[in-house]
Amino acid sequence: MRKLTLFAILATILVISILTMALLSLQAMTTDSKLQNSLKRQYKARLIADELRQSSDDLTRLARTYVVTEDDKYEKMYWDVLAIREGNKARPIEYDRIYWDLLVDYDDKPRPDGKVKPLSRFMDEIGLTDEEKDKLREAQFHSNDLVNIEMIAMNAVKGRYQSEDNSFTRTAKPDLNYARSLLHNRDYHLKKCLIMGPIDEFYALFNRRLTNEVDSYYKEGQRYIVLISMLSVVSVVVSLVTFLLIIAVLREQKELTRQLIQSEKLSAIGQLSSGVAHEFNNILQIMSGNISVLAKHKKMKIIDYPEAVTKSLSVIKNEIFKGKQIASRMLEVAHPQDLYREKIKIKDVIEEVIELQKHDLEHEHIDIVRNYREIPEIVLDRTLVYQVMLNLIINARHAIMPKKKGRISIGVYQKNRQIIIEVEDNGIGISKENIKKIFDPFFTTKGGKAKDSLGIQGTGLGLAVSYKTIKEHKGDIVFESKINSGTKCKIMLPC
Repeated sequence: MRKLTLFAILATILVISILTMALLSLQAMTTDSKLQNSLKRQYKARLIADELRQSSDDLTRLARTYVVTEDDKYEKMYWDVLAIREGNKARPIEYDRIYWDLLVDYDDKPRPDGKVKPLSRFMDEIGLTDEEKDKLREAQFHSNDLVNIEMIAMNAVKGRYQSEDNSFTRTAKPDLNYARSLLHNRDYHLKKCLIMGPIDEFYALFNRRLTNEVDSYYKEGQRYIVLISMLSVVSVVVSLVTFLLIIAVLREQKELTRQLIQSEKLSAIGQLSSGVAHEFNNILQIMSGNISVLAKHKKMKIIDYPEAVTKSLSVIKNEIFKGKQIASRMLEVAHPQDLYREKIKIKDVIEEVIELQKHDLEHEHIDIVRNYREIPEIVLDRTLVYQVMLNLIINARHAIMPKKKGRISIGVYQKNRQIIIEVEDNGIGISKENIKKIFDPFFTTKGGKAKDSLGIQGTGLGLAVSYKTIKEHKGDIVFESKINSGTKCKIMLPC
């Protein structure tokens, strides 16, 4: 339940992280779009200022050329430059590129005409501030003022001069020197400065505003990138933890399934063995009763038979006793055991088992290695735990090859809220195929010579009963083994 709750929390965090990243990505894209628009406006504003400056230079160049050459084509170009700027003539396509410097003959246009569009409309479209517009308008005003001087000069070439109403209706002899002096004196250059000064100030104002705007969008974009990066790391970590949690849940589910299958096996075999054990006990009881009658008759000298028969009857009686023990174990598998719980010291129970097995261990040259740590007393059924430890140590003994220096390591320690008991041998090990079956009733890998503490050959019930005992104590028991290297059994009991 706790893992499922944690999984739900992690899944929620992951979904929130993904949604937040999507939102931040959208914001970052919006900011990037604003940044790109700012850069485009900066580029267009420069084009406007450059066109205003270039048109003023073109007017100056064409007017000066006309008053020197008296060639009408330069005057026509002059008025075209002015008409295009004011929106009275179609603007050539890609007018921001070099145009008038490429036009040598009037009709030999570098590029065709496009739409009519005054320079002032470009100012409105790119979102200039009032202060920035004022600077460009001031420059254009001074440029138009300079146009008046250039018109006076060009009309002087034709012998036309201003009358009292400022129209060029008064005629006289053309005065080329006068015309040329108007376009090359100090006053003309001062008026030219009045055009370029506001343009330069426009550059400063606009660049400062756009630089701040671009920096702001850039920093905002960087913040989004940092947040997205952090959320990406969080998402990766949460995804990894969730993946590991899913694996843990699947393993736990697999273990629960295994335990369920094991319980079902024990239950099914238990029901069968219960009936078999009951009938088997009845048969053994009859056999035992008849042997007792024969022994009683011989003692009372009612009948007599050779000593060999007496020995055979003794063997039969011992085998009947063993049969009863097997039937008793079958019943242990079949029915739940009543636990008699008491506080015990695990180490004391283990030492009792070792003492019982001391003779066999010494005879088989097997050393016991103890690794006991200080642990608290634990409430268990002493007798059942004793039987479990006895089964494990006997199994470890039988796994060690004869004439080999054997070793059985027994460890006891506490980890978190569990008491861990480990029994490890350096025996022949268990194959992967067999280790899956070791808790199945009647499954055994022991040969015919291996016998338990009662002298009964391996029946495959010891570990099945041990598994059942540990589970009834709310614990778990697992085996790890490697062929020719040994086997480790780990028991985990709640404390």
